[in-house]
Parts: sequence; C-alpha cells; structure tokens
Amino acid sequence: MLCSVAHTGIYLRFMCVVVQSLII
Repeated sequence: MLCSVAHTGIYLRFMCVVVQSLII
C-alpha cells in the first residue's frame, strides 16, 4: 500500500521495501 503512494524516488522506494519487510 505504502509503495503505491511512494512510487517515486529511489530512496522512498527502498524505504518502502524495508517497511514491507518489517511488516511481513
């Protein structure tokens, strides 16, 4: 979900992946 919102920027994308990893 967060990835969809922050689908711009490499840093934001990386952060999104980290957040998903923690959640999942």
